[in-house]
Amino acid sequence: MQYVVHLFDIGIFYYSICISIALLVLFGMRASKCNWSRCIAAACAAAYMFIVLAITVFTRGPTDLSTNYFPPFWAYRMILERDKLAHDLIIQIFMNVFMLVPLGIMIPCFVDKRPILWGALCSLSIEALQFVTKRGYFEIDDIIHNTLGILLGYAFYRILKRRIDRES
Repeated sequence: MQYVVHLFDIGIFYYSICISIALLVLFGMRASKCNWSRCIAAACAAAYMFIVLAITVFTRGPTDLSTNYFPPFWAYRMILERDKLAHDLIIQIFMNVFMLVPLGIMIPCFVDKRPILWGALCSLSIEALQFVTKRGYFEIDDIIHNTLGILLGYAFYRILKRRIDRES
C-alpha cells in the first residue's frame, strides 16, 4: 500500500477541474455580496475538498465490496494484537486524521455555525462516494479519524483567531 500521495500524480485534468470549482465558488459567493475573505476561504475549501476526493475516490481502482464491512475500531484491535499490518494501519490512521485538518481550518472562515458538523459531513461524503463508486471502503473509523482531523484544524483556527484578536 502506498501512503505518500504525490499531489502531482492526480493529473492536470483534476487540477483543471479543481481550479474551475474554486473560481465558480469564489465568484458565485462574491455575486451574492459575500465579503472577499469568506469567498476566498470557501473557494480554497472547495478546491481542497475536490483534491481530497480526487485522491480518495476518483483516481482509485475498483474495490471488492464483499469485504466492505469493517466494524468500528477494527484497526485498533489489530494494532493491539500486533498484527503484521499494525505499522501500516497506524500510518493509515494518522493520514486519515491529518488529511482533513486543513478543512477544519478553512470551514469556520466561511461557516458561522457548526463547522465540525460540516466537516463530518464532508468526511461522510467521501466515504459514501467510495461506497457508491466502489472505489474504496466505507469505514466508520475513517469518518471518526477525519472528523478528529476537522476538530484539530478547528482548534488550531480558534487558537490563531484568539491570538489575532488579542493583537488587534
